[in-house]
Parts: sequence; structure tokens; C-alpha cells
Amino acid sequence: MTKTINDELSNSENFKNDEIDVRTFFNFVFRNKILIGSFSFVFFIFACAYSLTLKRIWAGEFQIVLNEERNQSFNMSNFSPIVENLVDGDKDLSTQVGILESPSILMPIFDYYKSTYRSGSIGKNDKFGFTSWQGDLKIALERGTRILKISYKDNSKEAILDVLEKISNAYQEYSGFGRKRNKELVVKFLKEQVDTYKLKSAESLKKSQLFAIDQDLIFMRPSSSNSSRATSLLGIGNMLDIGKSLNPAFGFSSQIPNSSGNFVVSNVEVENIRAEAANKIRLIDLQIKKIEDLGNDTDKLQFIGASISPLEKEGLPQKLADIQATIIEKETLFTDDDPSLIRLKEKRNLLVKELKKRSIGYLKAERLEAESIRNSAIRPKGVLLKYKELIREAERDEATLVDLENKLIAAEINQARIEDPWQLITKPTLLKNPVGPKRKNIGLTGLILGFLISCLLSFSKEKKSGKVFDLQKVKDLLSSPLIEEIEIENNITKTDNILFLKKFIKSRQGKKVYLITLVEREMNYCKKLAKFLLEEEKLSKEIQVLDSSINHDDFVGDETILLMCSLENAKYLDIEIVKKRLKLLNVNLTGFLLLKN
Repeated sequence: MTKTINDELSNSENFKNDEIDVRTFFNFVFRNKILIGSFSFVFFIFACAYSLTLKRIWAGEFQIVLNEERNQSFNMSNFSPIVENLVDGDKDLSTQVGILESPSILMPIFDYYKSTYRSGSIGKNDKFGFTSWQGDLKIALERGTRILKISYKDNSKEAILDVLEKISNAYQEYSGFGRKRNKELVVKFLKEQVDTYKLKSAESLKKSQLFAIDQDLIFMRPSSSNSSRATSLLGIGNMLDIGKSLNPAFGFSSQIPNSSGNFVVSNVEVENIRAEAANKIRLIDLQIKKIEDLGNDTDKLQFIGASISPLEKEGLPQKLADIQATIIEKETLFTDDDPSLIRLKEKRNLLVKELKKRSIGYLKAERLEAESIRNSAIRPKGVLLKYKELIREAERDEATLVDLENKLIAAEINQARIEDPWQLITKPTLLKNPVGPKRKNIGLTGLILGFLISCLLSFSKEKKSGKVFDLQKVKDLLSSPLIEEIEIENNITKTDNILFLKKFIKSRQGKKVYLITLVEREMNYCKKLAKFLLEEEKLSKEIQVLDSSINHDDFVGDETILLMCSLENAKYLDIEIVKKRLKLLNVNLTGFLLLKN
């Protein structure tokens, strides 16, 4: 709540300051209205006269549709991004516009214009060049379209149409030549790249195949097919099948699809076999330790036994379950000392030991099989890394070769197409009305320039005069409040301002009131005012009028001291002198009265 109030007060104060600044400016203009008005009028007349001496400027234009050079039949987005960046010669519209503005296309037209229409003005001091001529030519795309607008302005109507015709012909010739040349360069580049990558792909494929044979690895031919799964490795195919039967999740894949739909090598088969076998051994060790820690817990041993397929086939878990059920049934009929119940419990304990022993035995057998698989699949790290690097290289070269061959076919088809030049929407046309000079703008510029110069001169004049002219500056200089504004009249009458001044003086402590004037011409009015307050208003205080010298030593702390000043006569120097003298006398100014004519 407090913050909101503070913000409102701050905004109110800012608005007040803005209002004061605007009022001060208008007061400044009003004070110097003769000088400012005269200068502004003279500059306006000169600007208007100057605009009438300028030659008329005419303009013409035409529009043309730019065909994008990216053809749908030759879409690079379906191929390798690397090759796309290499052979993509397409230009966006802004690039085409930049080319059309270049000297390579416009310079012949400029030479023709200069020799035809400015031949008489050519001389040693002629500074007219291509840059100056190009400044009169505007080439821009219509926003959100492929329409190019070309406009040209000149003093000669004949030159405008002639130049625009030549620009139109030059652009249409460029559109056909540029696209034809671009297609030739693309086809040439693609042929060179296809020949290079045929050799490179064959070489990288040969390297990976020889390395696989040398290291007894399964050769995986690079292709975009799903995956190549190894079914045997160094005579351990049967062991691998056993490992998969022990754990259905024991499969693996040698290739995975990437974001572009191609397949890249992830882990070589032998590396997957080793990792999965090691995980199987770790799992079996945990199971054996768990069984050994169970002791004679019948329920848990029965559950573990049921999860081991060979034990389940022998029926040991089921036998243990049947005996346990019989014991529970007899415990409801007989006591713990019953001979038949004791024999059943002994039989259960023996069966538990046998189940535990066989479970550990089967798990150890599985562990031996997994160890065999792991040991047979171990390869040095450097071998596997090297093999995967060769496979990736061969895959990359083959994919690049396929991309290049497809692009070459598309480029050759595209080269055979016959395309029309850019379409001309509107013919070169001369505008009916001239585009320059803009005489209204020139006159307005002269008016504004005259106003600014006269304001600077007026400001300098007021600065030299040393007068304040502004009420707010008086407040800032005196650091005292404005008590009242009083109009200077020959005959002082009882007005609201005079009555308020009387009440203010009566409310002050002390018996004396000092009225200090800054200039001699205001002294008489101050004396009349003092006399009016004493005689007409019966003010029971002593009023004394002083000049700015303040040669007085009778001031005491509770006396009322008022400064009388007018904006027409107040000067910075006079105010500073009064402030300094009052400070030396250790007297505080109560406020000031503003005298107005």
C-alpha cells in the first residue's frame, strides 16, 4: 500500500515537472516571439524560393517475378547433409537481389546512359559516377512475395523508359544464363565426386573385410538393411544357443538405425557375446550366494527350485510342496511328539538339503557354460575398436556414393529441362506525377531550421542579459517559498492577494517586517505597499523597506524578511548578492513576493 502511494506521488511530481518544463519553453518563445517569428518566416521564404529553382524529378518502374532456383525434381533434402552443403548451388531471393544490384550487370547500362544522356556534361570536373547513378535506382522485393520492383528516377523522361527497358532485358538474360551455368557446375561436380567415392568405397570395404578375416571376426557388410546377426563364432554357436535358452534376453544386434534411416555399427557381435556372458556369470553368482544364505527356509527354496527348469522336471519342488502340505494337515490332528509327524519332518529336511544341493549344482553348470562363452569371445580392445572404425568408414563411404549417384541422375534430368526466363509482370512505365523535389518538405525544413536558429539566438541574448525570466529558477536560487504574486498598480486596492499577505504577516512572530527590493524602480511601489498595509489594513507591525545593499544590523531571529522581485527585472547576480549578504548576517529569508506588471 505504501509503495503504491509513493509511486502515485512520484508520478504526480514527474507530471508537474513536465508541465513546468513545457510552460517554461512556451514562456521563452512568447518572450522572444518577434525574433523567433522573424527568423522562422525568413528561412521559410528562402526555402520555398530555393525549392522553386530545383528541376522536376520523374520516375518510372516495372515489376518482375523471380523464380527460385531450387527445383523440386532436384531436392537435396533427401540425401546426405554433407553432400548437400557441397553441391547445393541454390540462392535465396535476397542473394539474387544482391547479384542484380551488382556492377557486373548494371555497369553496361550505366555506360550506355552516360554516353547517351550525359555526353555533353562529361568533362574533367564531372564527378558523376556509377555510385551516383545507382543511388537513383531502387531494387527491392515486395514483402512476403517473390516480386521484384525496380524503380528509377531522373530529370529526363526519355532516359527513364530507356534505362528501365535495358534493365528488364538484362535481368531476363541473366535468369536463363545463371540457372544454366549452375546446372552445368552441379553435374560436373557430381561426376567428379562419384568417380572419387567409387574408389574410396571399394578400398574401405576391402580393408574391413581383410581385417575381419585376419582377426576371426564375422564380416558385416555395410548396408542400409536391418541388421546382420551372427549365428556362430569360432565354433561356439551351440554354446551360444544354450546361453540363450538359459536367459531369453541373451540376444543382441550388431547395427542400429540412426536419425537419417541408415544403419551404423553399435557393438560387434563378439563384444555383445562377451558382455552378456559376463552378466550371466554375475547373476548366477548372486543366485548361488542367495541359496546358501537361505538355510532351510522351505518356502523360498521351493520357489527357487520351481524357477530352475531341470529341477522342475524332476519333480523335487512338487515333492517338497506335497510333504509340507501333509505336515500342516497332521499338525492339526496330532501333537509334535507323534512318530509319523516326526518322520515327515525328517523327510522334509532331507528333501530340502537335496533341493538346495541340486539347485547349486545346476547353477554352477550354467556358470561353466557362460564362462566358456565369455572366454571364447574375448578380443583385445584395440582389435574391436579398429574393426568398428573400419565398418563405420565403409558404411559412410558407401552411403555417400549412393547419395552422389542419385543426385547425379536428378541433376542430369534437371539439366535437360527447358525453363522460361523470369516473368515480367508490368512493363516499364513512367509515373504521371513527378516524385521530386518535395517542396512542402523543403519549406517545412526551412521553417524548422529558422525556428531552431532563432531559439539559439534568443537563448544567447537572454543569457547575456543576466535576467532570470523564470519563476522556478527564482525558487531554486532563493531556496525559499513563494508567498504571493502581487500585481503592480498605481493605486493599491484591497485584493485577495493583499489580504493574504496581511494574514501571513500577522501570523508571523516578531514585531518587524523587512521588504527587500532588488532594483531601484520597485522601491517606490514597495513603500506604497508598506504604507497601505499600515494605514489601510491597520497592520500592527513595523514595516521597513530596504534595498539590496541590506546595510542594516538590527535583524533578530524572529523577524519576517521578504524579498520583492519581478521576473522582468530580476537578475542572477542581484539574487546571489542578496543571498550572500543575508548568509553573512546569519539571517534566513522567510520567502519572496513576485511583482507582476
